[in-house]
Amino acid sequence: MKNILLHMAMMILAAVPVTGAAQGNAVSSQKTIIQTTDSVVIDSITGTAHIKYPISMADIVEGYSNNAIEIGRISKELQIIKADPTLTLHGLTIHGFGSIDGPYKLNEKVARQRTDSLAAFVTNLSDLPDAIITTLSTAEDWENFKQFVEKASADQLPHRNEILRIINGTREPDAKEWLIKSTYPEDYKYLIANCMPQLRRSDYTIKYIKTSHIGVSKSVIVPETTTAAVFVADTVSTQAEKKNSSFLYALRTNMLYDVVLIPNVGIEVYMGKRWTIGLDWFYTWFSSDNRHRYWQAYGGYLTFRRYFGQTSDLRPQTSAFTGHHLGAYVLGLTYDVEWGGKGYQAAKFGFGGGLEYGYSKKIGRKWCLDFTIGVGFQDGEYKEYEPANDGTGHYIWLSTKKRHWWGPTKAEVSLKWLLGVKKGGKR
Repeated sequence: MKNILLHMAMMILAAVPVTGAAQGNAVSSQKTIIQTTDSVVIDSITGTAHIKYPISMADIVEGYSNNAIEIGRISKELQIIKADPTLTLHGLTIHGFGSIDGPYKLNEKVARQRTDSLAAFVTNLSDLPDAIITTLSTAEDWENFKQFVEKASADQLPHRNEILRIINGTREPDAKEWLIKSTYPEDYKYLIANCMPQLRRSDYTIKYIKTSHIGVSKSVIVPETTTAAVFVADTVSTQAEKKNSSFLYALRTNMLYDVVLIPNVGIEVYMGKRWTIGLDWFYTWFSSDNRHRYWQAYGGYLTFRRYFGQTSDLRPQTSAFTGHHLGAYVLGLTYDVEWGGKGYQAAKFGFGGGLEYGYSKKIGRKWCLDFTIGVGFQDGEYKEYEPANDGTGHYIWLSTKKRHWWGPTKAEVSLKWLLGVKKGGKR
């Protein structure tokens, strides 16, 4: 839904001519008609979230510091509004602030990126339309920095008055910060430890509309010869029921295969209740007849997984793909491997399966690193051969053997890209 349509429904009960089943009785006296109107109040909720970021990062890491609690405040307020049928969400404004330490240009860029990151996170978190979200950013919050210095005691900031004169001066922000830092280093250390963390924050304002229905009596004169009917309209909720579902999935590649020149790609789809199904495919077909070298293989895995990491009520879309996990898989593959000596070629497509354990860790807002090991069996036939050294390019068949392998049959260090397609009905 891209727009919120604010409805002020006025349901008027009137005397109108009708026919058929809707006919009423003829009236000749004055009738009182009940007219329903809406009382609308616009209000807002304000708050502050102190989101912490790893150094040089703008993406929100939910498990970092107290971020889950801080974001939970915004989520809780939004959920309260959504749960109340008399309330309609009107807008969400997020204003990000940075501290005064560091180059102004860098702070300006980071403040904007982190504000947009929080807005995107909350949008995904609460399934909000982009149209109602406004983002603002202030590179360096000198106003609150000044207020902190004014309230500090002489013991805390021995050069408080001198620092205030610098703050109130006409120098550029970078020049002010450098002068305070270089002239009063001990005071600056106190400010770094006690003031700067408070300045790095995001203020949010949630605007909503509260609608209540009020019945108003109104006298209407109905002519004596008119046939009339009085209809009582049902109350219409100002916030329609919302129906939403999401198709959540992750694309991935096993970097262990990539390193040995076996390109591969996989997809993992979230099925609900922290269950996923994954399909991986690998393919490589390198050969050089002149040197009798072959590096050929293709096949894939079908995997069912159950994740056991910490469930996040704030963002189930991504927490569903992270943490410890157990699974079962089946595999199929064929191959032809020879590197200047004895070669091994699958006589037919081989199959196998097993159980796996792994751990998936978020390394960014939409990225995970997954470590998995699987143990099971692999069955199939393969041929042993040697390349002829007579210059004909022929190969000498040595034997055909059966493979019944029990042991490790799967190893992954996969990079996963978390994605999702939202499906939403009208609000």
